[in-house]
Amino acid sequence: MSLSERQIQIGSYLGIQPIIHGQIHTFQIAIPNAETIEILPERREILAQTLREHQSNLGSLVVRRTKAYDEEKEYEIVYGADWCIVAEELEIERLWVWVFDLTDEQAITMKTELEQLLGGGSIPPITSEVTRQEHPPLELQLKQQMRELMKDINTKFQALSQTISSENTQINHRLQKIETTVNNLTANFDTLITKLKYDAMTVAQLKEIAKQRDIKVKSNIKKSELIAILSQD
Repeated sequence: MSLSERQIQIGSYLGIQPIIHGQIHTFQIAIPNAETIEILPERREILAQTLREHQSNLGSLVVRRTKAYDEEKEYEIVYGADWCIVAEELEIERLWVWVFDLTDEQAITMKTELEQLLGGGSIPPITSEVTRQEHPPLELQLKQQMRELMKDINTKFQALSQTISSENTQINHRLQKIETTVNNLTANFDTLITKLKYDAMTVAQLKEIAKQRDIKVKSNIKKSELIAILSQD
């Protein structure tokens, strides 16, 4: 799949068209003060090893265009700040990124939901099995994380079943909690996609969707109210 086809695919899925998917200079990426985080030594070592081995990151970060900094800083990190911090320390020249035009609200929503879905504030290091030439769209990366999570859950549950056969009730209770967690992750992902898609639409487009669903709305309804109605339907 070509780069342009990937851009069309993720734009359609999220409702926001990425500007580019490719490499940009590390010095062009601004890291807000709020994102200047303390990186655990173990994770710093993993990130550094990956960056030294490939001279770049293999999993694309998320940035947005900005004019809030000096002319050199054309982009602001939305997700993956620890990669940028370590890359700057190692003087890595370029990083793979998805570039979006996001409002402050959209940037916060995307970062928050990604952290909840992936269980932390950073994109996990990609193993060497992923080639430099292959950089899957953002939604495929998220789905891959979900599949890996389910695989890990199934493995742990099988081990519990084999070693604690006398505690069936307790195991079932744990399984229910696991299923609830996975369902919540899936719901959060769907909510993120729907919200970003509706946020990018005009009021007229939203009213047309409401009309197609036979939902009656007031002529002077606010965009936020209309999004809330469509999200519940």
